[in-house]
Amino acid sequence: MQSDLECGGGGGSQHVTPNNEDTHDNEASDQHECIKIETRYSSSPGEEEEITNTNMDTKDRRGTQDLVQTQDEAQKDTESLPKIRNPKEKNVSKRITEPESPNSSSIKKPPDGGWGWMVAFGSFIITMLVFSLAVCFGILFSPFFLRLDTSSTTIAWIFNTQMFIWNCLSPFVRPMAQEFGWRRIGFIGVFFVSSSVILSAFAPSAEFLFFSFSLLSGIGSCMAGGLCFLVVPTFFDRRRGTANAMLMSGICMGQIMGAPFIRYLQEEYGFTGASLIYGAIILNCCIGVSLFQPLEWHLKETKVEGSVAPEDGSDPLLIKPKSVEKTPVEEAGPKVLTDDMKTQAKVLRARMLARISETSHISKSSDNMSHLYVSLMDLPELANSTEDVAKGERSSNRWDFVKRVCRSTINDLRIFRSRRALIINLGIGLCINSYINFIMMIPFSMQAIGFTLQDSAWCISIFGVCNLVTRLLVSPLTDWSKFNMRLCFMLGYAVISLTTFVFPLLTSLTWMGLVMGIAGCGIAANITLNNLIMIKYMGLEKLPSMFGSSALLIGFTFIMFGPFIGFVRDVTESYTISMWILASLSSCSFVLWLFMPAAVAYDARMEAKAVKEKV
Repeated sequence: MQSDLECGGGGGSQHVTPNNEDTHDNEASDQHECIKIETRYSSSPGEEEEITNTNMDTKDRRGTQDLVQTQDEAQKDTESLPKIRNPKEKNVSKRITEPESPNSSSIKKPPDGGWGWMVAFGSFIITMLVFSLAVCFGILFSPFFLRLDTSSTTIAWIFNTQMFIWNCLSPFVRPMAQEFGWRRIGFIGVFFVSSSVILSAFAPSAEFLFFSFSLLSGIGSCMAGGLCFLVVPTFFDRRRGTANAMLMSGICMGQIMGAPFIRYLQEEYGFTGASLIYGAIILNCCIGVSLFQPLEWHLKETKVEGSVAPEDGSDPLLIKPKSVEKTPVEEAGPKVLTDDMKTQAKVLRARMLARISETSHISKSSDNMSHLYVSLMDLPELANSTEDVAKGERSSNRWDFVKRVCRSTINDLRIFRSRRALIINLGIGLCINSYINFIMMIPFSMQAIGFTLQDSAWCISIFGVCNLVTRLLVSPLTDWSKFNMRLCFMLGYAVISLTTFVFPLLTSLTWMGLVMGIAGCGIAANITLNNLIMIKYMGLEKLPSMFGSSALLIGFTFIMFGPFIGFVRDVTESYTISMWILASLSSCSFVLWLFMPAAVAYDARMEAKAVKEKV
């Protein structure tokens, strides 16, 4: 009769055969189990001995198999433990063999270099050629307008209509890039800009330029030029400031080289030949657009600890945690977005746009802002701006797409309830309107007093050189703790106003070149700080609304003040009075900023009042 297995002694005549090998292995693996006891009752000593021997043989075979199996498992466990041969290898072994902590996570980060430099170079090409068209408008078309004896009002309408279309369509660039892809939007924009210049070469009248230049160039410049400011920052993290410096330097290089080069083409080939060659050269922007590869092709996966801050001292934002069990959304793929992800994307996209500036980063000491450390995989709306967006993510109804963009634009306009936003955007709009129209009028005004078109081209080139140098100097100064951003911003307004007022009074080419250089310094000191001023006074979360509302306001200031300046020139037959009116616009921007402290206090009272009403 065979009794049950138990962890203790039993009555009667019994033999105990402990599994010694198993017990030894269990002790080696720090596992405590009861010793197996097998009891057999026998009728005679011989039978009892035979049973005992049989049981011992069976146990020996089983014990040997268990021992081999246990040794294999122990060897595997031992290999997974850190092997520290000497103190010097202790830390290295720990990093390699220790299991990941619960707070560790894997994130996808931009390449921060690599192919990103090719993207920055492509943006440099685009901005150099596309943005030079507006600055060189007077150089390119002044022979055509003077030959037809076109009125200053018509010229102002043609130029300012182009700027109006450019700025008013800017809020649509990002949604269109998400809907159709980066390169498709870029190629279409470059084709429009090139076609505008080529068609303008065969313009039968000045009015034809409303279509060939104002409409086509306005749409194309908005698409191709605005796209650069969206694409470049997504490929960089810590080096984003350097990449944006390349982007902005392209604009300045267009000012430096564009005017003399166009004048050279006109001297050699005339207006029609110069326009055809220049339009063909703009097609080289397609090379830059072709470098805008999808971001997903170049993302780098890195593992970080959730409780460890990045090396630059920033706080990690929405780091994507690891999870053993995937949610249905994760199993569906990265293209499926929840409402929470979209909400996070809107906030983080605002923070990403804050880095689209000409500074390497925002100084903690000067602006009390931390660096931004963002995982692009937590930016679904931004990541979907590539060409391999899933077809399911794209709107099947284009009308719904237009309604979404219009609704977003209307929401952006609500930012004007803030006095701070009104002062910032109105000041920027008046200043840009002032100096852009001022540069457009320079070739006409200088030729009116006896200078050549070549002289005006060199003045614009000097303006571009000083603009570039000042941008490179102001950018690092923003990281200095004692740098007064508001004072520098207002100083830029004052310099623009003063130089615009003095320039028409000069009769010496040397002094004209000097004043244009000072004007370039003032414009760079002001424009460089536009984004940072918005962040400082309005906050990161309101930056997209500030961008959208600012673009619309700038567009309307062009269509309101630009033609009026041309009308004044026709009535008074004086470029001096027209330029003085432009100088007064910059002066208004300066005066508006004198009321900024009062606007800050007013908005603070309104926000406190709103909080009390909610409570």
